Amino acid sequence: LWRSMLRYVRCSSGGVFSSYEAANPPSLDPYVSGSQGASFWASYSFSRLFMSLAGPEVPKGSLEVEGDVADGYEVSEDATLYTITIRDDVMWPPPLDRAMTVDDITYSWGRFSGETSEAPSPRHEDIEFVTAVEKVDESTVSFTLEAPYPFFLSRLADPKVFFILPEGTDTDYNPAEEIRGSGPWILSEYSPDSKADYVRNPKWHKGPERPYFDGVTVNIVPEYATQLSQFLGGNLDWVVVQGGDLARVLKDV
Repeated sequence: LWRSMLRYVRCSSGGVFSSYEAANPPSLDPYVSGSQGASFWASYSFSRLFMSLAGPEVPKGSLEVEGDVADGYEVSEDATLYTITIRDDVMWPPPLDRAMTVDDITYSWGRFSGETSEAPSPRHEDIEFVTAVEKVDESTVSFTLEAPYPFFLSRLADPKVFFILPEGTDTDYNPAEEIRGSGPWILSEYSPDSKADYVRNPKWHKGPERPYFDGVTVNIVPEYATQLSQFLGGNLDWVVVQGGDLARVLKDV
């Protein structure tokens, strides 16, 4: 059974974007769950090495990427070794208040892959063809692949796979209850079964113009009927519309 779905987005410059999810995240730790819904929570606050290229000029379905933490990369002749340099202006917000290092990336990989943790992330299976991640120098990290894979950078850019956490995460704080990320927004408050509030990261390395919103509120709205009514009432800035409601929404909006 197929149901047609349509997304409506109301955007403005500045202000707070009012979003929603149908359930609490299973954990604030981005490596705990493999669900797409859980990854949305992480993508507000955590950086990746690359991100999908976006914008009105980018064709729908494009697999092009741009650097997030990555400043550049080189590929070996046999396409099994990717050498990635990182930016020097990626900052961890307070209480860390320091620049990201290659050690943060290798630490995150060890935790993500299960090499230095009790078990790999469920999402590790999406990129398990990586056989080694090693520090080359203070600004360079290498990824070794078991065989050439043309979509490797797209996998690194996927906002469901490899997020970067600060070195010492498991000893310095509890990542299941606290987020320390270097992404566009900082989690300021989280109330389970209610909402999460994110504020603009003033030191985001892709700024200062971006992120375009000053904040994001993610409301917990389990029921579709409530999601739709909250959207039509102006309390949510987007919604997934099921086919049976499409005509009414088109009329009302």
